[in-house]
Amino acid sequence: MSQLVVEAPPASRESIRATAELVRRLAERELDISGPMLPIIDVIEFALTRIDPDFELHVRTKEEMGDAHGLTVPSQHIIILREDVYDRAVAGQGRDRGTAAHELGHFFLHHDLGLPRQMKESQIKAYRSAE
Repeated sequence: MSQLVVEAPPASRESIRATAELVRRLAERELDISGPMLPIIDVIEFALTRIDPDFELHVRTKEEMGDAHGLTVPSQHIIILREDVYDRAVAGQGRDRGTAAHELGHFFLHHDLGLPRQMKESQIKAYRSAE
């Protein structure tokens, strides 16, 4: 069975990298940090609330989220992480830090999509998938 995906305008690698650099500068400014490893959970929990007072991080159980490791609803100012993913990201596990960063990317890159259309994966070109 095909997974439903959200269609998004295509973005260049350059614009995605520019957004990532803005997030890094935000973290450095708001959290007074530097260095090669960005404390992604601190960025989500502390820096993001400083630029978006409506932002909420929700941590949900595996029973609630099933196979989904994370979910972002930019229009509602929410990032949801599965509890085990959150715990491992806090502990510095690379894959789970990556999942948290991926969701943070959705938050910044797709905040102006409005009401996105959901389509089957086979109905959308890869470069137009929000994933």
